[in-house]
Amino acid sequence: MKVLLLSTYENGGGAAVAASRLLQALRQNGVDASMLCRTNIEYGPKRLRKQSWACIRERIEILLCNGFNMKTLWATDTASYGQDVTTTQEFREADVIHLHWTNQGFLSLSELEKIMDSGKRIVITMHDDWYFTAVCHVAGGCTGYEHDCSSCCLVKSSKAQAIMQRKQSLYNSRNFTLTSVSNWLAGRAAKSSLMKGRDIHVVPNMLPRENYGQTDKAACRESLGIPQEAKVISFCAAKIDDPVKDLPKLINAVERLLMLHPEWKSDMQVRLIGEAKDHTTVRTLPHTFIYIGRVGAAKLEEEFGAADVIACTSVSETFGQTLIEAQASGALPVSFANGGQTDIIYHKQNGYLTDERSAEAFAKGLEWAFTEGSKHSRTALHDEAVRRFSPQAVAKMYIELYD
Repeated sequence: MKVLLLSTYENGGGAAVAASRLLQALRQNGVDASMLCRTNIEYGPKRLRKQSWACIRERIEILLCNGFNMKTLWATDTASYGQDVTTTQEFREADVIHLHWTNQGFLSLSELEKIMDSGKRIVITMHDDWYFTAVCHVAGGCTGYEHDCSSCCLVKSSKAQAIMQRKQSLYNSRNFTLTSVSNWLAGRAAKSSLMKGRDIHVVPNMLPRENYGQTDKAACRESLGIPQEAKVISFCAAKIDDPVKDLPKLINAVERLLMLHPEWKSDMQVRLIGEAKDHTTVRTLPHTFIYIGRVGAAKLEEEFGAADVIACTSVSETFGQTLIEAQASGALPVSFANGGQTDIIYHKQNGYLTDERSAEAFAKGLEWAFTEGSKHSRTALHDEAVRRFSPQAVAKMYIELYD
């Protein structure tokens, strides 16, 4: 059995990282797997590399449809332009085509149609909302996708409706296996007019390898120069000031926590890991916040190993990759219960969840983590994360679907 994974990027963003990790896990489990991305497809008899301009053309189209609103330019994809992967040798030889996040000029709806009509087994993994909405990746509180997206606020309603109808036609007459990275995302998809009645299999993302995580907190802190007595909170995102990650909520929560426990102020460190799009964010941080920036895999493991808590204040998360990575390093996750985090965290058993989206409620979660929660075994947290999210466990679930 040959499996071809399709992903716009190899490592740019959580969905791409998840696809790349799956590729390696499948190979380690005896599957002949390969992956094509937007920039690594080779065309023609001489196998010449070609970079597609489809993404630029689509961005121009979106600007024309959203009133030249730059703020929402990357929040949508019309899938009007793309690349024909069916002409590649990898596609021709594959038995199973596994689609991941394929937007921004990689696969158009026309290309998706060709793929689905190829006679090969098709598996689609939803990493966000796009497959079951008209154009958006994160619908948030909007429920237009449950009907026809006719009230879309991101592009012209006529455009949204037309794409919704095209997707409906594409899905209705074709067979494919649908998966979601979390029960929360699967539940949203099930309410969509595009996916009603379809079986949705939930397969989580995975840890990068089975032995991920350093649970020796003292050794990690010594390596990073962090005082052993410090109370350390990690906050990790590709872009820490992305509005979806809601860093201001964490800042407010920590301020409220220190009002409740002023004796913790001198020992508190909130370490921010990831890039900052606007560096004024970094310059105006409270003194308890330390900007680490983007780090490599080995340094990230040390950061998580040194942490007491991994904090997630996101407006929504389809899964929560950093939560399982930090948990595998022994850190307690504290999060709002508004996404895939609910598949990872069992309230007050291996972390803290709160339904109330407020700084006060999150501060209570942090307080629990530094008091009652601190009694949890870091080794037990590591073992649980490895058992549930190891490459072997996740690859086995996908192999069963492929078969």
